[in-house]
Amino acid sequence: LPLPPNCHPLSAVVLSRLSYHQDFLRSRSLSSTLKVHADGHFTLGSPTSLGISTSYIPESKSHVLRVSLGPGPAAGGREGEYTLQNNEAPAWHTSKLGTHERIEKAVDDMVAWVERGEAERV
Repeated sequence: LPLPPNCHPLSAVVLSRLSYHQDFLRSRSLSSTLKVHADGHFTLGSPTSLGISTSYIPESKSHVLRVSLGPGPAAGGREGEYTLQNNEAPAWHTSKLGTHERIEKAVDDMVAWVERGEAERV
């Protein structure tokens, strides 16, 4: 995936890691659906099939990676959320992973979650 110049740094790490999952992106035709918003976060995909996005939640001061599989929970779909960075957590939080490694793991976990969810729907 190309990294747009106005992409938020945490979203750029997500997109960079997603580039390692070319088969995942290609088989779901996600690469052509990239939309970067004014705040630098992005959306990929479609809200009715597979949607991937990053966003900032002001209440918890967190940047998150969200994924939806299907039309939403009310219609039988599934949703997942992965914290990319919690700005309220102290610098010495319990994670042994650095920011890049933690985000890369979240992306890898999200890809695995989608693949498991799709396999269960078959």
